Amino acid sequence: MKSKRPRRTYDYRLVQLVQESGDFSIATRLGVPRSTAAGWIRRERGPVTSAQGIEVSPKSMRARIARLERRSRLLAAALRVALVVLRMLEPGFSSIRVSDGDKRRFLRAIDRSRGVLGLRRILRIVGLSPSP
Repeated sequence: MKSKRPRRTYDYRLVQLVQESGDFSIATRLGVPRSTAAGWIRRERGPVTSAQGIEVSPKSMRARIARLERRSRLLAAALRVALVVLRMLEPGFSSIRVSDGDKRRFLRAIDRSRGVLGLRRILRIVGLSPSP
């Protein structure tokens, strides 16, 4: 009998990371069902065939992680300062005129940030109400 739902496929590196760490929450945060990630931990690792030169060395991966963590710390610090300045200035959208181009840019920035922060949090940061 044919399955009604197509099988999902996952990146082998994600499967390998979950198997090596034993932590299936890494995968569940990315939308992988809990039962699937738990199954990856229970089953044995199969043989992997790959071309030479494709593998990234652990040393270069650690260096990349260190660069990304530093960048993340810098961005978080800049955001903290920007939010404090924003709260000090208390800008009000009811008292300023915003051009159409700026409105589009503002709405596009909100739309791009929704997946990370959520709409309510973004609107609270800029001082707008989520009600229509």
